[in-house]
Amino acid sequence: MYRRLSEAAYLHWLFRQPADNTTQPYKFAYGRTALKYGLKCLGLDNAVGSAQFKILIPSFICEVVPQALEQLGIKPVFYEVTPNLTPVWSQVESLISNDVKGLMIVHYFGHAQDINFCEKFCKNHGILLIEDNAHGYGSKYNGQALGTFGDLGIVSVHKTYPLLNGAYLYLKNNFLNIPNLPLEPCNIFFKQFKKWVKQIVGFVPVLEKNIRKKYDYASQNEFREPMVPDYVMDSATHLFIQNQNLEFNSNIRRRIYYIWQKWAELQNLVSVWSNLAEEAVPMNYAAWVTSNEQRKKWFKWGYENGIDIHSWPTLPREVIQSNSNALKYWEKLICFPIHSGMNPEQLERKLNKLSFKE
Repeated sequence: MYRRLSEAAYLHWLFRQPADNTTQPYKFAYGRTALKYGLKCLGLDNAVGSAQFKILIPSFICEVVPQALEQLGIKPVFYEVTPNLTPVWSQVESLISNDVKGLMIVHYFGHAQDINFCEKFCKNHGILLIEDNAHGYGSKYNGQALGTFGDLGIVSVHKTYPLLNGAYLYLKNNFLNIPNLPLEPCNIFFKQFKKWVKQIVGFVPVLEKNIRKKYDYASQNEFREPMVPDYVMDSATHLFIQNQNLEFNSNIRRRIYYIWQKWAELQNLVSVWSNLAEEAVPMNYAAWVTSNEQRKKWFKWGYENGIDIHSWPTLPREVIQSNSNALKYWEKLICFPIHSGMNPEQLERKLNKLSFKE
């Protein structure tokens, strides 16, 4: 049974119009839902037939993003990214047409794209700028939070904190009328507790091996996600987020990133980003390996040593079936965990005793 949403005060709080349309976000359970309702608000859900609206999105993207577009009848048009995960702008330019209404950029793992260039590009072509900052809650660009620059921006806060769900939608110049959506039917406190426990024991190998499932991170089918109903964020989740010390969380994450980077370079890994931007709050530490086979060895090594080395999320089926560089990137990218609950000193001591051997 859904938890109650009957309190008038809660509904008023949940769906109120933001005071300045940039700093007060709308609250949803998942980023994909936030994206869908944001696009509806911008009037991109009414095209049919030959007039179907299109949005340019990177091919290196989580499979749930194009799902949100397709639910509204919007056609995703994929563009390539560079090994530094920035748009191949020459290709983006070539894809512009009268049917293209927006450009989505992804701030991968909390690393900002060149916002100034993106804003200028979209303005010159008369299209909307859509920010996917799902992995970068707390990251900023010139002092302003990522996700608040574009006409639409989303942030999946539950990917940063041990929450079952929780996402924010930012709209620049629009007011969103949201129907009375339900809360997700689950015991959120129990799920939060389980997630905390999983993070804490992740660096206690004896415990970790006994409770952690061994995932096949090398398979595109291991984490395929079904469509989810439209849910909103519950008040407990929002209050949990508001009560967190974001500055402390950011500093811990940055510190852990540097520990991973220093150690990974000793293992001959190549960082996706040579330098961590000053205002980035990293979701994890990402590095390139030389082949898919070497990546599988890293996954196996991580499991044996109690480290959750993982892959980028599942790619859209159409991207996998195409000749995109995205699949090649997916097969050579590995991610090392960063959690607010991790102890940097403990991690450093652990890594001082470890080295990767093929």
